[in-house]
Amino acid sequence: IRPPIWGKVADKVYERTQDDLSKIKICLAILVVYSPLFLIAILIPWKAAPNASIGDVLANPAFVIFLITLLIAFFLSSGIQPIWQSAISEINLPEHRATSYQFANFIDQVGVAVGALFAGRIIVIYAPNGYTIAFIFAVIAGLFNIATWALALRYYRDDKAFIDKVLESRADELIKKADI
Repeated sequence: IRPPIWGKVADKVYERTQDDLSKIKICLAILVVYSPLFLIAILIPWKAAPNASIGDVLANPAFVIFLITLLIAFFLSSGIQPIWQSAISEINLPEHRATSYQFANFIDQVGVAVGALFAGRIIVIYAPNGYTIAFIFAVIAGLFNIATWALALRYYRDDKAFIDKVLESRADELIKKADI
């Protein structure tokens, strides 16, 4: 249920502010908040005995803090995709929206695959601390992702104005044809 929640949040923020860049700003805020939360979660030291039950693990305060922090980070990170999908559709003409969305999705999947490959190598090379180091590199990669969203702040408004102008021109043509 997280994507619909985040979609609704983005719509409400836009409705309240009428700022074309509100979706980009929300994604940037999410990135800035969840990246450190992942790092904090992974750096919380906790241990469980080899034969510990789920109850034993949940009784460990360090594990509970780790779990809550990680869940909050996952909840926040899930907000980017629905907002991103909406932003992509707003800056593309209707006949290009599916292509642009699928291309962006493809690039995202390539990033996930390369990230998984890279993380796997890190985990093997730096064992037994490989998971922690892999998460640290994932957070660093997430921070680089902020730069790409910052670029979107620069170009989004102009792209959206261009698309709005083209759609308005098309609507005027349809109205003229309907009057004939």
